[in-house]
Amino acid sequence: ASNLTSSNTTTINFFPSFAFIGYVLNETACTTCGQNGTNVSIYGTTQAQNGPPSSTLLASAMTNESGYFRISRVNASSSFNGFQLKMIYYNETGVATKTGMIMPQFPSFMYYGGGGEGEFDMSLNGATFYLQQAFTINLSANNGTTPVSFGYEIVDQALGFPIESSPTQKTNSTQVVVPANRGYTVSFFRMPSFPGSSI
Repeated sequence: ASNLTSSNTTTINFFPSFAFIGYVLNETACTTCGQNGTNVSIYGTTQAQNGPPSSTLLASAMTNESGYFRISRVNASSSFNGFQLKMIYYNETGVATKTGMIMPQFPSFMYYGGGGEGEFDMSLNGATFYLQQAFTINLSANNGTTPVSFGYEIVDQALGFPIESSPTQKTNSTQVVVPANRGYTVSFFRMPSFPGSSI
């Protein structure tokens, strides 16, 4: 007889998730004017130690002809400090002409629940959102001769919180869609350069 030993290990990681539904209407404030073809996205935000937060796209969906959307399987991991909802409508030439209102990050429970059911339901699930005129901020940086990589943050001056935050990103240029007729502060960041790095 022989003694056989075997060590097989299988690791399966699970994370909580949620689904989020709602309606997007156009900028006319007409209660039956759904805006089809609007991209609705949820981002997870992470607060950096001694620095600005960063955001990660978690899930997105397009609205149908009535403006309805459903975003499924949104990662609700506790590694995110909050979740931010964004809506952008692109015209037939690919230009962003409309966007949703600026919203702060909320905890995950604000995105699921009764979908408007119940007297005290305060979740955003099942809510109606209105679009407004948008414009695009083009960001780029160079050292006088060649492009350089950077991270960035855009803060709404009236609201006082970041609406776009990617401080550790390494990009030479990017575009950010924001509501028109508002004031913004744009900050650029560069990660420290080390010998042999490509920054």
